[in-house]
Amino acid sequence: MAFVDLPDRDRDALFDPLLEGKVDYLLAHDVPVKRAAAAAAAANPAKDDSLTPWTDFPLLGERLLKLQQYNRDQQPTSTRGMLRDHRNPAQWYTLWAVLIMGFISLVLSAAQLGVGIAQLKAA
Repeated sequence: MAFVDLPDRDRDALFDPLLEGKVDYLLAHDVPVKRAAAAAAAANPAKDDSLTPWTDFPLLGERLLKLQQYNRDQQPTSTRGMLRDHRNPAQWYTLWAVLIMGFISLVLSAAQLGVGIAQLKAA
């Protein structure tokens, strides 16, 4: 619990003797994709609300991208899941449009049936 109360600078100072350069190769590993992503992020400072995996998460960036892709690929399998899934607005609005139009069609079909039965009895 004492570790939580320390300022960030003191926390870093505690980790330096523990790691002793064991992860330096991960931080210094130079990959062209990482350099290009870092340069693109530095060239566009207007995007403060987004994170880049290579600059903001140098150790876990690649794994986070795989996890994000896995989450994007997941699709709901039940109707309730589709109603609650707001990741794709076009799909969500299409679902609601189909449900509303289907309900209206059923109501009009029932009304048409009622009018047809009433005309048959009247004749």
